[in-house]
Amino acid sequence: MSSGGLEELSVEECERLLEKSPIGRVGFRFAGKQVVLPVNYRYVDGVILFRTLSGQKLHAAAAAQQVGFEVDQWNEESRSGWSVLVKGHSERVIDHDSRLIADGIGPRPWAEEAKTGEWIRVVPEEITGRWLS
Repeated sequence: MSSGGLEELSVEECERLLEKSPIGRVGFRFAGKQVVLPVNYRYVDGVILFRTLSGQKLHAAAAAQQVGFEVDQWNEESRSGWSVLVKGHSERVIDHDSRLIADGIGPRPWAEEAKTGEWIRVVPEEITGRWLS
């Protein structure tokens, strides 16, 4: 569907873009306020996987709250780009086998100290995207 150069992406197209993008933003509520923070992540087996230290993201995941996750890309010259939005819930990866799998396939954290952080997964409930041409 197109509306003024804006086209909706299929779920499959959105998943392909999620698989190739290394950085996204996770949005959640913390202490009654909306927070959006960047994370490096991997989209694997239908879930978003990232690592974090103690703090707002871990607190949100421990509460298994609803989150938004967004990735995008923009080309200034052609004035084109895309955006993918995932709505779902976050949860800590706590069972031993899943943590071992995450250690093997998950993204490498930017900060050295985050390498000992907790794994968080975002389980999608809705995935939508748009392409602007």
